[in-house]
Amino acid sequence: MKRHQTDGERQLSQLFSREHVVLGQYMEKLKKLVYQNRSMSAEAVEQFRETIAIFVEKLRKHHALEEELLFAALTESLGYATPPVIMMTEEHRRLVSQVLEMREETACCECTGRGSMKLREVTTTLCRLLHDHFHQEEMLLFPMAEHVLSKETKEAILAAAACLAYPLIRNVLAFWPLIVMGAFATASIWFIRRKKVRHFVNDLLGIVGLTMLLPVAAALGGGAPGPELLAAMALNVAYFAGSIFFVKAVFREKHKQSFHVVGMIYHLLLLCLPFLPHVPALVSVIFLPGVVKMAIAAKGVKLPVKTVGIMEIGNVLWFLAGGYVLLAA
Repeated sequence: MKRHQTDGERQLSQLFSREHVVLGQYMEKLKKLVYQNRSMSAEAVEQFRETIAIFVEKLRKHHALEEELLFAALTESLGYATPPVIMMTEEHRRLVSQVLEMREETACCECTGRGSMKLREVTTTLCRLLHDHFHQEEMLLFPMAEHVLSKETKEAILAAAACLAYPLIRNVLAFWPLIVMGAFATASIWFIRRKKVRHFVNDLLGIVGLTMLLPVAAALGGGAPGPELLAAMALNVAYFAGSIFFVKAVFREKHKQSFHVVGMIYHLLLLCLPFLPHVPALVSVIFLPGVVKMAIAAKGVKLPVKTVGIMEIGNVLWFLAGGYVLLAA
């Protein structure tokens, strides 16, 4: 019995400590950006601003999780708000205020185009406050919760935090992709009922519909920056649309020269994407194998199903690796 309780207590501490680790990583990234860029270029400022946006969102959600679940459970269990709970709640407000001050200093750097000693000071102070706050919670508040709260209460906190409905309710934006998926599924049923399940448009609807899982996953995971999320979605649709062209060119449309031409034009256009503003050259490298595959299909080379499958697996691994490097840059 004691062993089971200890395991539950460890899970409760780990639940909140894991989020501390993630927030600490973002804080270190902000600190690194400040000290590595003594002259804040427009690119550095934009990167700093995007990182702050993610950090603020995750910090507020973490605070809400602690206050609405852990702090509320402690207060209800004891019958009053203990000094540690009051102190940690006040520190939450102070941390958010410090982050907002850092964001204001970033705007000043953008106007002047120079680094700011004030920005470094604010960032260093925030880093210290965050470290001290996490240490106090992990050394004082979490052990107190493990000792005071009943087994049932701790299990309820773990269940509430793990329940997918919790972040969905807190983030209404997580619902819109599900609506889009429903609409595309309805359109796909239209093709199925007319015995056109292998139609190109139906395949494309399936790809776009499944891509809607990305914003859902982002919302449930704490949110992702808009530009990065949209880039990931666009890359996903562009790549798998190319796969549709290739597979159909090898099998179903192998004798239709016009389809081969359209497919090759599509892949060549993907190689030209870096000519658009703010699109890195790496995008061409990601889509290069698709051009090679389409060229093989256009030449009429007979490929067994197994070979096509192996080629697709290799290409998707190439795409995932390139996409990861691109989005992490």
